[in-house]
Amino acid sequence: MTIERVLNNNAALVRENGAELVVLGKGVAFGANTGDEVDAARVEKKFKFEDAALTRFQQTVADIPSEHFALAYRAINYAQETLGKKLNDSIYITLPDHISTALVRYRENIPLTNPFKWDVKRFYPEEYKVGVHINNMVKDEFDVLFLDDEAAFMALHLVNAETGESAELSIAYDITTIIQEVCAFVKDYYGKSFDEDSTAYYRFITHTKFLAQRLCLDQHFAEEENSIILNMVERQHPKAYACAIGVKEMLGEKHGYSIDKNEIIYMAVHIASIAAA
Repeated sequence: MTIERVLNNNAALVRENGAELVVLGKGVAFGANTGDEVDAARVEKKFKFEDAALTRFQQTVADIPSEHFALAYRAINYAQETLGKKLNDSIYITLPDHISTALVRYRENIPLTNPFKWDVKRFYPEEYKVGVHINNMVKDEFDVLFLDDEAAFMALHLVNAETGESAELSIAYDITTIIQEVCAFVKDYYGKSFDEDSTAYYRFITHTKFLAQRLCLDQHFAEEENSIILNMVERQHPKAYACAIGVKEMLGEKHGYSIDKNEIIYMAVHIASIAAA
């Protein structure tokens, strides 16, 4: 691997077997120059961006202090280890940019309010905990205390990267909005609140989250629709089934989404469970 451009001490643009790659690692480009061979032992991560994303990555690295990028890189490693999930490489653009921008804002006494904060804590508890940990990393290294709103923003960046999409926060916001709408609809339909600490509610939220992801990414169940099970669920849980049909119609009217019969089956079963809890 030959260095084409040093981005900072921990990042470089390289060429390997004719391909242009980004390599990351502690000190991987320290003291290096264009044309030098990369010390492979220092490479912790390498990946290829499409042209537009590569330009954005280079711009991000150029615009933010190297110590901000280094902290974000450690935060991403922590997130992947803690969550046990593969994150889209776009996280190496979005999270460093967010952390650096937030540090500038806070030093200018301009914190932002996150309107999704409470829903992020409810719907994405593991990602939110990682966000809180990143807040602590920032406090330890830069002596800047982020509010919980920033932990929620960073959790949404992680959620977005988990979907495999490279867009900014738009997918994560759309997913969260759908979860909010489904929860509100079911609550209004039954005219009561549910035990949000119950196992049944956790499973309901998890299912709704995956439903929202499939809708936003235009993905569908590979299974064939099962009319027998659908009819059985309708007979055994008529109110939950009717509520699931209502969810389908609501999402169709608001967003134009189409939900198949298998989705209705699973939704009805989870609704019946939280109603009985």
